[in-house]
Amino acid sequence: MAGKVVFCSFFVACFVLLPTYILGTSEVLLHPQAQKAFQAFQRFEGEANSTVPVNLLKKILQMILAPDYIKAIKEAPGVSEECRSDFITYIYDKKNNSDYANRMYYSNGDHNFIKSLYRFNFVSLGNYELCTSVKEQAPYSPFETKQCAIAFWGFIVPIKSAVCVPVSCSTTDLWLITEAVIKENPIPDIGLKYLIYYECIDVVPWSAGAIVTMCILSIFAALVIAGTVYETVNNYLERHKTIQPTKVKRVVEPVTNNAYSNETFMSKTNEAMELKKDETSETSSGIDTGSASSVEANPNYGTIDVENVRSTDVHVQNSCTAFIEKLLMCFSATKNGSKVLNSGSAGGQLGCLNGIRVLSMWWVILAHTALFSAGNIDDYVFTDTIMTRFSFQVITNGTYSVDSFFVLSGLLITYLTLIHLKKTDGRMNWALFYFHRYWRLTPLYMIAIAINANLFVYFGKGLSMIGYQYFFHTACEKYWWTNLLYINNLYPFPGNLGEQCLSWGWYLANDMQFFVISPLLIVLLRKSWKAGFAAISALCLLSFAATASINTYWGLPIEGGWEQQKYNNRTDSTEYPDGDRVYGKPYCRIPAYLVGVSVGYVLYRLDKKQLKIPMMAVLLGWCAAVATGLAVIYGLWSTYDGHQVPQGVAVFYNTVARFSWSLAVAWVAFACITGYGGFANTLLSWSVWSPLGRLSYGAYLFHPLVIYGIVLTWKTEFHFTIPNYANLFIACMALSYAVAFVMSLIIEGPFMALEKLMLGKTKRE
Repeated sequence: MAGKVVFCSFFVACFVLLPTYILGTSEVLLHPQAQKAFQAFQRFEGEANSTVPVNLLKKILQMILAPDYIKAIKEAPGVSEECRSDFITYIYDKKNNSDYANRMYYSNGDHNFIKSLYRFNFVSLGNYELCTSVKEQAPYSPFETKQCAIAFWGFIVPIKSAVCVPVSCSTTDLWLITEAVIKENPIPDIGLKYLIYYECIDVVPWSAGAIVTMCILSIFAALVIAGTVYETVNNYLERHKTIQPTKVKRVVEPVTNNAYSNETFMSKTNEAMELKKDETSETSSGIDTGSASSVEANPNYGTIDVENVRSTDVHVQNSCTAFIEKLLMCFSATKNGSKVLNSGSAGGQLGCLNGIRVLSMWWVILAHTALFSAGNIDDYVFTDTIMTRFSFQVITNGTYSVDSFFVLSGLLITYLTLIHLKKTDGRMNWALFYFHRYWRLTPLYMIAIAINANLFVYFGKGLSMIGYQYFFHTACEKYWWTNLLYINNLYPFPGNLGEQCLSWGWYLANDMQFFVISPLLIVLLRKSWKAGFAAISALCLLSFAATASINTYWGLPIEGGWEQQKYNNRTDSTEYPDGDRVYGKPYCRIPAYLVGVSVGYVLYRLDKKQLKIPMMAVLLGWCAAVATGLAVIYGLWSTYDGHQVPQGVAVFYNTVARFSWSLAVAWVAFACITGYGGFANTLLSWSVWSPLGRLSYGAYLFHPLVIYGIVLTWKTEFHFTIPNYANLFIACMALSYAVAFVMSLIIEGPFMALEKLMLGKTKRE
């Protein structure tokens, strides 16, 4: 047992936690020149002036490509000689209408200020394929080409234009060229050299973090292949194995009147040994030895010569072999995949929770698809008319889907733990209770962080891919350990959700923190339901008081309201003006979890008994739940006309809205479990939800990577319409679950099996 624990602990340390240590090194994944440019521009972020018109961007592009400023480019300090030579050649050839130079020029973004203003879109991505195919279409071109973007830093809306440049020019070279040209022809009253930055679609060299992450994933994939092949071959041999009779040399004939019975017993024993091998191979490596020994010791058969008798050393060797076989079986894709895809049982009495979980996950992906694609929309004015529709409120208020998860989490942990305590007369291995949760969540979580921080830039080519990778890689260098400890929502305080190592990991931190304190409530409820509910009520009231106080003091606007302004400027003087003061904080989000804990206890007390509820009460319950849910989701539509609600209304809504939504979800779950769900229970308990529910955790971790992987590699802006948005959502959802399934086979499933292998004896005890 100790050997198994040490082995599995070493396994985790090497293959799960190692990526996080790689993130802590000084190596940055960005191209070195691009890194310098980002660091240079960050110093001047505060000097951005939102009054800079977009036509200045067009003017700058015309200036740096004009022959009049070649002298400035020749004298620009710090520019690489290869880039300087290629850039000057390009300018001369453009003046002479060379075909390759024209292809480069006309692949650039084309800004028209009035046109951009009407659409409120100041991004022009040009023609990527025309730029990158210059050498192919015009073989006499003196250099390879790549697409970059010139942009202004620090504006509310992005101001960006694509530009085709020689591949020899880095972002730093382009910035220095632009600075030299502007010095030659200054633009009054605007420090453009501090506002301009470049981002290019460069070839990113493989970093140590990326290589190590790939090696780790490759090792796991190889183990999965080995485990799958082993199980497949083993099953094939077992199915086609013929029963071989044991060779026995009879020396002394037995003297008995029941010889026939003894011979029959011997035959049955040998046959049983062969047929039982399939069932016992995973639990005992000595079954054949034991059977043979029992036959050999039978005095009725005299002296028996049995072939291939195992010695003690061989038995120890076989034990090690059996452990390796079990270890390989932990990685079998066939075994783990069948567990995930099994829809034979939808969860019994609690089957409706699968439907709630999956639909909530779809809601999360639906909202994030709209949010993450917002930066690449071609017409913000038209999109604004869509997003302010009454029907679209279910998407703009998609954050309430997370509260549904909190309700389900509190319900399940309370219900299942109380049942276990009842069966064991109050005994519980609380260390194992916490270990199981940490082991269940952390490996896949750390792999998601490693992929996001190290490998994302290799998923495709796009103007913002390197910037995205640089941002998260830098954040993970500083704060990866907060994710490992599940305190990333609290440190640094108050922090910003968008600046975390894995920005959507705030939910996991909250859920783990609620899980840590859940035994206190569960034990208290088991001893005295009055004391338990008093504690739950006290925690809810304290949370309401904290949420209301924070909203009032900082003047926070109403959540989900359209164009609502802060009620005071207290946050402006802080380090985090837009810091996360409420949304990701456990003391503001715990009421939803406490609602789940309360429902879980009530279901436990019912003990699967049929609850008699008057039909009128059931009808009122459903009406109240539906009305509450609709009010929370659609109640803010009146703010979309630009009307600023009073601060008291904003504080009240921000304090009780999520609690109210949680009550509505809790009623749906309670009614369905107790037999008053009707068609809702039939739908939510559908067996199809069961395998999808098992993939929810992986889908949550990886769906942002899928969405960003699609959005950031777009070479044109996205025209936002309902059909286009629906197609994008379906694609993102399908790919998210596909990635979740693959990661379940490689990481999640094997680690759950490893836990059983490592702690199987302890858990049985």
